[in-house]
Amino acid sequence: MQVNTNFLMDNKGEKQFVMIPYLEWEKIQRLLNKMDTLEGIKKGYIEVKKAKNSKKKLRTLNEFLSEC
Repeated sequence: MQVNTNFLMDNKGEKQFVMIPYLEWEKIQRLLNKMDTLEGIKKGYIEVKKAKNSKKKLRTLNEFLSEC
């Protein structure tokens, strides 16, 4: 993904802020949300796998949803 970026520098010429077009920002936000969702799914999968290996009783989907 190529993004048109501009930088704001401090008095020493060091980069302090990045400016990007708003539409690019929205794309980045959507990608970050997707990554969060996938990370949650991955953690859930690992948790279920560990529980099955230890013979731990898992909650059903209905039990889980009734707690939410």
